[in-house]
Amino acid sequence: MAISARHLDKAFSGVHAVRDLSFDVRPGIVTGFLGPNGSGKSTTMRLMLHLVRGGGVTTFGGQRIDQLRRPLRTIGAVLDPAAHNPHRSARAHLRIFAAAAGMPASRADEVLDLVGLTHAASRSSGEFSLGMQQRLALAAALVGDPEYLILDEPANGLDPQGIRWLRDFLTARTDEGRTVLLSSHQLAEIAQTADEVIVLGRGEIVTQGLLRDFVDQFSHQQVLVRSPAVDRLAGCLKANDIGPFTATGTDGLLITGDVNTAQIGDLAGHYGITLHELSSHSSSLEEAFLEATAATTDYQGTA
Repeated sequence: MAISARHLDKAFSGVHAVRDLSFDVRPGIVTGFLGPNGSGKSTTMRLMLHLVRGGGVTTFGGQRIDQLRRPLRTIGAVLDPAAHNPHRSARAHLRIFAAAAGMPASRADEVLDLVGLTHAASRSSGEFSLGMQQRLALAAALVGDPEYLILDEPANGLDPQGIRWLRDFLTARTDEGRTVLLSSHQLAEIAQTADEVIVLGRGEIVTQGLLRDFVDQFSHQQVLVRSPAVDRLAGCLKANDIGPFTATGTDGLLITGDVNTAQIGDLAGHYGITLHELSSHSSSLEEAFLEATAATTDYQGTA
């Protein structure tokens, strides 16, 4: 069943207020939760879980979190990987969660194995690297075998192998029909993991829907062309009002706008210009994200 968040509202969130957000997170897929720093992603997740005061209602399969007898059996969350007693062992930390979820103590060792921390079960969590802390936080979220996962930047601190493991792990959970809301700044991973996206900017929803539709909506078709006569080609493009375009390397042009490879190929042929490369390029998720949130980014440095 879906997560339904309606009219979530908080007076202040980092830089901007979270204002009247409404969205659904569907089961069986990973939904990416995106936005610039200070846009309200973490505050929204805390509002959903009743960890900060604010307005609105969030239901998990039709029930609010305060209506659940054992919330950990329904919802698992990773919001702060450092939220553990550094003097307590990983196993002891997870046994507390198991008791709260009404699960046997042996569940602690099961989830340690699930996240690859069996070898560190007896170590104090204060000795853990950030990546290991992330795995421990995910293990705590999984103790109750929840149907819903709410994860705030769970890949921070993970090495490339860990990131790939997390991607496969989340895909396996959604293949079981579970619901995952995943906040991340690692857009390359979101592009490989998420099916849908919700994009925030300054406390409001910029857009939401299928990831591929988001990229299409905020992308620009580009044509890359390389030629030994690149200066002459640039002049022909200007003369025919094709572009804009920018130079790439010593012999290339990247052309944007309402243009395709056939049009550029025909133009080059008409003027007798030799081409060494002619290819089309679609925008990436990163490029679409930057385009969609350009007006809502507060922290912009100078080169």
